[in-house]
Amino acid sequence: MRAFVIGGSGFIGREIINALRGKGLEVLAYEHKTPIKGVKTVKGGLRGVIKHNDYDVLFHLAKFSHSNTIGRFLKSLWGYFLNSDIVRVLKGRKLVYFSGSLVYGEGGLQMKTHL
Repeated sequence: MRAFVIGGSGFIGREIINALRGKGLEVLAYEHKTPIKGVKTVKGGLRGVIKHNDYDVLFHLAKFSHSNTIGRFLKSLWGYFLNSDIVRVLKGRKLVYFSGSLVYGEGGLQMKTHL
């Protein structure tokens, strides 16, 4: 099984990638700004990358941020349309979506799944 991770360079993304690799899954990650060591990465327009790569499950961990309220609002609006596009191009593949900066708490991440 092959997993594709967007947002893999962040705290929770690195933990997810380590957990997936620990379970023996092949991991592909989207590289936006920060390289992700030890994982095959792809670059390009996010919609096209999601549509044209081979994977079974997409882990969406990316967040859109900005330094001010108006910028955050515009980014969240842009993110809404991008996320809608992502769901359309999945074509039967699974999606695991993490949202917000406090979803993982203070402890280490434990992945319990039957992928």
